[in-house]
Amino acid sequence: MIDVRAGDHTATAIHGVEEFAANTAPFARSALTAGAEVMVIPTDEGRGALDAYLDRDATLRDAVRAGRIRVGLPEQARGVDGTFDPNRLRRVYAEATRRAVGGGHSGLWVSVDMGETVTRHVEPATLVAFESGSFPLFSSAELTAMCQYDLRTFPAEVILAARRAHPRNGRVRLRHEHVGGHSWRLSGETDLANRTAWDALVDAIPDGDDVDITAMVFMDAHAVRRLALVAMDRPGMTVIGTEAHARLLRLAGLARRACSVQVSSADAGTDRGRELEEPA
Repeated sequence: MIDVRAGDHTATAIHGVEEFAANTAPFARSALTAGAEVMVIPTDEGRGALDAYLDRDATLRDAVRAGRIRVGLPEQARGVDGTFDPNRLRRVYAEATRRAVGGGHSGLWVSVDMGETVTRHVEPATLVAFESGSFPLFSSAELTAMCQYDLRTFPAEVILAARRAHPRNGRVRLRHEHVGGHSWRLSGETDLANRTAWDALVDAIPDGDDVDITAMVFMDAHAVRRLALVAMDRPGMTVIGTEAHARLLRLAGLARRACSVQVSSADAGTDRGRELEEPA
């Protein structure tokens, strides 16, 4: 079973519709336990297998009947000519999340077979940009999404690139909060597994904002350098972190005159027993 927590945006590779359904059932149970609504988007081919999984579990079956689990992609999610429209799909997810929260639920959890939302001719770069650029939808942790990529539809190298565009990939989990108008809190881990997601996130932080990385328990050399480069390009940015973070950013070339680096009184621990990696 894939471990998914509220606010995660994760991806996995699957081998056919049975695996999609097998992943979705425990995902949906976790969502219901968390007080959320569920949206499941299978392919037409996968609808039968999904219905069988949902029907054999009394909790899931009752949730479908009560409308807490909805199956199918809203028609308005498709572009006017039926093609992939990233901005339209983001608006659909945002509106569905608002409706779920407005209805008294903790949020919306979405399990999607990406073969249903993305046509085969979509350029890989467009797909990666959609996944990595969707991070604002997850800032409040009210939306949770598991994007499932079928190896029969997508080449393995495209799936690998898409997975790296997700903040949660395998054991590596990156979270962000946009606090108020000009403050960002980043937490968790970043390495090669979610590198594209990290790059998109830090690149989007405007000059003049505060970035608190105190709760980042692991940053590989690339992540440190990327943040340092962004900060040097934005002299109004303030980076808040531990003594270790400040030392690593200096080693990565972040000059004191480039931007403000403040040391937090809190220390970031490590939940995987890894030390922060110094840039080579």
